[in-house]
Amino acid sequence: MTPRTPSSCVRTVLSLKLQHHRQKAIPFIHHHFVTRIQLIRHHNYATQSTSKPHSRRPLPQIPSQDHAAQLYPPPKDSSHDGAYTATDNINPPTSTLPPPLHLPTRASYPSTLTYYFRLGAAYATFYKSGLKSVWHNHQTARRLKSRIAYPETPLQAALSGRLSRADLHVLLRSANDMRKLPFFAVLVLVFGEWLPLLVPFFPRAVPVPCRIPQQILQMRTKTEQRRRDSFRVGVLEPSNLPPSPSGDSWPILSLQNLNRLLLPLTAPQLRHLATTLDLHPRIPIFLRRRLSTRLHILAIDDHLLATATKVGGIDVLTLDELLLACESRGLDTLGVPEARLRRDLAGWIARQERDRGGGGMMMRMLFRR
Repeated sequence: MTPRTPSSCVRTVLSLKLQHHRQKAIPFIHHHFVTRIQLIRHHNYATQSTSKPHSRRPLPQIPSQDHAAQLYPPPKDSSHDGAYTATDNINPPTSTLPPPLHLPTRASYPSTLTYYFRLGAAYATFYKSGLKSVWHNHQTARRLKSRIAYPETPLQAALSGRLSRADLHVLLRSANDMRKLPFFAVLVLVFGEWLPLLVPFFPRAVPVPCRIPQQILQMRTKTEQRRRDSFRVGVLEPSNLPPSPSGDSWPILSLQNLNRLLLPLTAPQLRHLATTLDLHPRIPIFLRRRLSTRLHILAIDDHLLATATKVGGIDVLTLDELLLACESRGLDTLGVPEARLRRDLAGWIARQERDRGGGGMMMRMLFRR
């Protein structure tokens, strides 16, 4: 026996203690598991004796891709008022728009401190609901993307019938709002109910579901004023516009044809188009690309509205969607009655149909007032 190595006696004692504990533990574990198994068997027997005999059901069949939309309609819109139903293929869900803002009146609260507290709480509730709508639209857009087969784009899927107009606008608006969400979420966390005081300094950094009515009114007023100033300058209309194609081809549904349409335009003409369509690229070199993308979306939306006559087309557009459709085409909306807005939008679509989507009529409408 040495100081470094334990003796054989110590080893023997340790081994005997371990063996003794194992012999005591094994019967206990065995008794515990046997009792557990007996209880489970007794429960299963009681359940089978009181339940109906089990019958094997056939495995469910996987629905086809065309029939999947009927079996599994889109989920209801849990944000504010509207519902995203499969029957409404024209109007996107109301979650893509700002929720209603209910502000307290000054006369209802004699105390100034109480009034401003309620006012801040109303704005906080509005922004919270708007952020929920942005996230809800993002989840809906992810489900819609599962219908698109790579390398097909959402615009191509809408033309092929895989997506409706409502689905397409959910994808487009959700992508635009998600790009603005990180910066805006930080502003909400930092400033909270004081955010309406800062919104006028960066109005376009706010996602659409989080825009207050006063902000929307100011943005529309500035846009229409810039548009009137651009028309007052008198930019010449392009003279080498293509003629109407033969047949029902709609060549402007192709992005390549749109790029060829914009290629001969001068810098003043491009700036006029950008002002009319409310585009503000930070880098001028990207102006032509932004215009091409916007006109491509407009052409596809015109085609979807023109071919949606069976479900109502323009007549089923809600007032909010009618305003957005007119604004996206450079049509003034402030102070214009709803009946005239529908007439102006219907006239735009009718001219596109007569032109068979050649692109020349679209350019003329954007350069004329």
